[in-house]
Amino acid sequence: MLAEGESAAAVGGQGLPKNNLTAIDTDVRTLSRSSCPRRLALRLAVHYAMAKFEKHIFICGNQRPPGHPRGCCDPRAEAALQKLFKQKLAERGLKGRVRANQSGCLDQCEHGPNLVVYPDAVWYGGVTVADLDEIIDCHIIGGKPVGRLLLADSCLNTDSCPHKPRK
Repeated sequence: MLAEGESAAAVGGQGLPKNNLTAIDTDVRTLSRSSCPRRLALRLAVHYAMAKFEKHIFICGNQRPPGHPRGCCDPRAEAALQKLFKQKLAERGLKGRVRANQSGCLDQCEHGPNLVVYPDAVWYGGVTVADLDEIIDCHIIGGKPVGRLLLADSCLNTDSCPHKPRK
């Protein structure tokens, strides 16, 4: 624990970005004033020990009845894309650095199966298992999104997308 008046940088936190040091200093001050310091210390230890993911991939797993006008991203409810993503990320040594999660509806149903990669905010549509290696190698590892699978900005979160069925 830091002594009164010490900062995280002063006791070996020099490698951390300044905003992290400020957060740590604030948390230590909060800990010193806490009525339950052990519980708060444990929470802070877990928070700072857990690595943040470099990228987070959300794969739509929404299901709809066959023939629904908006389509469906996971008609068999198998989470095949998500499971294969996790396997391929692990094979490349990215487990713990990149997370692939099954999500609920991403509301881009007409373009499905869909996924979004954060923090990049890159949306992909019409993704198949055959596309996963390219997405991982080009985008997740290489930093270059796969252009042929990108959803157009004009289709994201808008009722004016030409692919949406008219009411």
